[in-house]
Amino acid sequence: MREFPGLAVREIQTYYGTSHILQGVSIDVAPGRIVTVLGRNGAGKTTLIRSIMGTTAPRAGSIRYGDAQLDGLAPYEIARRGVALVPQGRRIFPSLTVREHLDLGRRTSKRAPQANGWTLERVFETFPVLAERQKQLGITLSGGEQQMLACARALLANPTLLLMDEPSEGLAPQKVHELGVMMEELKRSGLAVLLVEQKLSFAMKYADHAYVLAKGQIAYDGSPAALANDRALLEQLLGVAPS
Repeated sequence: MREFPGLAVREIQTYYGTSHILQGVSIDVAPGRIVTVLGRNGAGKTTLIRSIMGTTAPRAGSIRYGDAQLDGLAPYEIARRGVALVPQGRRIFPSLTVREHLDLGRRTSKRAPQANGWTLERVFETFPVLAERQKQLGITLSGGEQQMLACARALLANPTLLLMDEPSEGLAPQKVHELGVMMEELKRSGLAVLLVEQKLSFAMKYADHAYVLAKGQIAYDGSPAALANDRALLEQLLGVAPS
């Protein structure tokens, strides 16, 4: 059988202690596609990200990226295979400047930038505020600016798969718009993106495919437009109506 060129998660079972969080979850993320995972609080969205990244390894099932088997690998080994994470909460280091965060991103991978890859110059062109504040401590940036820094740090590793955990969380509307501009840039670049989101309107605008997690299982697998137009399903799975 020909290998799927992107991320293929198959029937993973992930636990926290004796709590069974993910119960047979399967998803695909192809190159050049933005795939979103939605769900209520506690549905297992962040656990899915942690399972893929190797920080909470699944007890059963498989995770492949191209021809590489990811389950069973340490997080640093997964990162070396072209996977990068924009974590929930941004995880900015208090003692590092903006430039030091970006240099750290460049050092996390031995992957050289390909044509149209992510370089420091391209990051500064995409996020001009980071160029202006290179010497400033990252922790002193606004929430939106810290989110840009977290994204830029991940992109400088020149991944081919980007995992994004709640990137719009806590952002003002203008910063959400700026994040959206970056999502369009990512889509044009051919990167595979797994976007875990709470903000329905943001996810629906940029995603090519949608999954909804409910009680640790996939409850919806299909078109974002079809989901957005089904008010009854939105209410049932997410407790919201489209805005």
